[in-house]
Amino acid sequence: MNDGTLLLGFHGCDVTTRDDLLTGRLGGLSPSENKYDWLGPGVYFFENDMDRARAFAQSACDYPERLYTRRPIATPAVVGAVLCVSRSIDMTTQAGMTVWQHAYLQLLSMSEASGEPMPTNEEAPAGEDTVLVRKLDYAVFSAAHKQAALSKQARYQLVRGAFLQGDRLSSSTTEFRWLSHIQLAVTDPGCILAWFLPKGDKLLTPDQFAVAKQAYVAADQARRQSKPRVRAKR
Repeated sequence: MNDGTLLLGFHGCDVTTRDDLLTGRLGGLSPSENKYDWLGPGVYFFENDMDRARAFAQSACDYPERLYTRRPIATPAVVGAVLCVSRSIDMTTQAGMTVWQHAYLQLLSMSEASGEPMPTNEEAPAGEDTVLVRKLDYAVFSAAHKQAALSKQARYQLVRGAFLQGDRLSSSTTEFRWLSHIQLAVTDPGCILAWFLPKGDKLLTPDQFAVAKQAYVAADQARRQSKPRVRAKR
């Protein structure tokens, strides 16, 4: 991307997290570091798609056992962010794919030298049309970030990728799908200029927040007491 590119990102989360960010009670979000995250470590956003972020938050609430999010979501909500990006790995461009390939080849060389197997992307569960457990991609993007640090280059502030996902819009040969999206994994919190409330949404009143907080605490306790599992899909 060019220097100073502005992006709008939308993050699906619990309503208490949204309000904590917007009121300053929470200074920022902790990055996801699951070894199957699609774009490597980072804070994840849907680019320019509030509705997709809201649908994601709703799915995380409806299916807590799938561990879609770092934190549980009891009351689905969306928070917006204004991002200013000067250096990224943009996987919608040839330059981004070249960075990915260079990191992949270095990772492959290290694997061959050590005898350790390369991580792999796993097939999607039945009924899904895309690979969802992306251990290889996570490792490659992590390697790219490390390469930049070791070579004393400016850090990559985010990784950007476009994904086909979900059912086709019709039974014809169209490749447009209902859950397709552009995703951002932000690794530099400094590129987040501001958080904002999506149009039409309202902050909770103190009483409403207290009720939502109780629901969140209950969801968090339920997650901690449940049997750990590896998240199957996003």
